[in-house]
Amino acid sequence: MLKRLTICLFLMLFLIVAAIWFDTAIAEEPPKEITVHSYTRRFTLALEAGINMISMPLEVKKIADQAIDGNLRASDLATAGSKLIAVQRNPSNQEWDAHASGVEFPVTSFDPSPTALTGTYTPAGGDDLDVYALMSGVNADIYGTHEQIPAGNYAFFDPTTISWVIRFDQSDGRFKAYIPGTSTEAMNFALESGKGYLVNVMKTTTIDLEGMPWGTPIFGQSPAAPAVKSARPWAFVVSGQLTVSIPLTEQSKVVVTNLRMGASILATTTISQNGQPYYSAVFVDPDRKPLVDSGDNYRVTLIDPRTDPIHLQFQVESADLSTAHLKADTQFSVLVPQTTSLGQNYPNPFNPETWIPFQLHQPTTVSVLVYNAAGKKVRQMDIGFRPAGSYHSMGRAVYWNGQTDLGEIVSSGVYFYTLQAGAFTSTRRLVILK
Repeated sequence: MLKRLTICLFLMLFLIVAAIWFDTAIAEEPPKEITVHSYTRRFTLALEAGINMISMPLEVKKIADQAIDGNLRASDLATAGSKLIAVQRNPSNQEWDAHASGVEFPVTSFDPSPTALTGTYTPAGGDDLDVYALMSGVNADIYGTHEQIPAGNYAFFDPTTISWVIRFDQSDGRFKAYIPGTSTEAMNFALESGKGYLVNVMKTTTIDLEGMPWGTPIFGQSPAAPAVKSARPWAFVVSGQLTVSIPLTEQSKVVVTNLRMGASILATTTISQNGQPYYSAVFVDPDRKPLVDSGDNYRVTLIDPRTDPIHLQFQVESADLSTAHLKADTQFSVLVPQTTSLGQNYPNPFNPETWIPFQLHQPTTVSVLVYNAAGKKVRQMDIGFRPAGSYHSMGRAVYWNGQTDLGEIVSSGVYFYTLQAGAFTSTRRLVILK
């Protein structure tokens, strides 16, 4: 028993001494630096002609060897493959010289105009490329990028192959598109790691990205972005300037409809820096089935409480299928009626419902009263205060269901309806035929 007790005391003493030695050794050892992974990785985004579904595997710091200031944005991706070229007439021979990254390219054809330039340049050992140009000065805004262009010079791009970048906005459940050279800055957006995006490419291209990997670090060859090839796109954008003769309000809406498919989308509207309203509607088929074809008609409708819906129609051409984009600049004319008047109800004769149109020269309180042939009032509809405008469509005209104030169905015959709008009064006849 005494032997066992001695062994236990010896073991306890050994453990105490070992613990004291370990603490002392750790205290005397200089602190080690904690290694933090600060490496970056390169990733080649391979985009095939058509609609590509992509996800960023990096917190991107560079794109096409150009540093990113902040987050990678849709405009950075859309213009990554473009090449800025400054063009100026050579005073010695009056020919146009093009410069890109300090290299001269002879311009084989050039047609200057007051606002835009088009031409063709020939890279060394390459084929002729069609180019697009805007007359520009210092800090010209060309396809979403800002470059220092000397005043009096012309500048143009080898156009980007990306026609749009689409994201899904969870805040309102709608798809939103950034279109290089067209979208306002308010429609630009950051490309976040781990989220999916759609990119339409007119010709196969690759874009080099560099940044901090998230999740599993990237080693070896990076996977290419999958593309869905189809002669007819399964994602399509309709957009353009929104020119309206009256100022738009928060209640103003734009709806775009594919008349063949019967699909309608509430468009996103923004205001550019120069105050020009702009709209875009994005159609996406979740099953990746083609949703547009050459010859399809899209109807763009302005919905505003101050007027009846106004429609404009645009047709898709074959060239629009490769870009998956229909540029449809609109010009809506909203005229305030010169007089207040009451229109003829429709349909007439009717059974059991009808609509009573009217228009107001100035805002006022509106009521419609219905009388039978004996002059007895059978229904009074107090519409309330209405702004000046036209009220002809079914959504804005006064609706009557053929019932009295007590909910009884009126009999067949001739009735009279009267519009009371402020000091204005007018009466017309209608017929119920059962």
